[in-house]
Amino acid sequence: MSSIHIEDLQEGMVVKGEVRDPRGRVILEANSVLTFRHIKTFKSWGITAVEVCDVGGSVDPIKEKKNDLPEALKEEMSQLFRYSNPKSEMVRELFRLCVKRKLNQKKEGGAGGS
Repeated sequence: MSSIHIEDLQEGMVVKGEVRDPRGRVILEANSVLTFRHIKTFKSWGITAVEVCDVGGSVDPIKEKKNDLPEALKEEMSQLFRYSNPKSEMVRELFRLCVKRKLNQKKEGGAGGS
């Protein structure tokens, strides 16, 4: 079982448990097969990650991405988020978006600052 970020979800994946909105209402039942419509609904309700069943023992793409970060970027992000609560879902999502932005900037030639 893996927790997959909303952007990494794909149609056909099977959710492990119930997917609930922030108020606890069930959006999708356990063992349901994801469709494009489900993923769109998750985004509209602010759901950032979903537990899915492992498919063929594949590596968790979220953990893999974290391990592939350059050391300088890890240090920079650690400094930027040093006073933040790493257990907060909102902080984790903001961290993920900042890392994604920095990596895109490096691909495009390093334009822009922090």
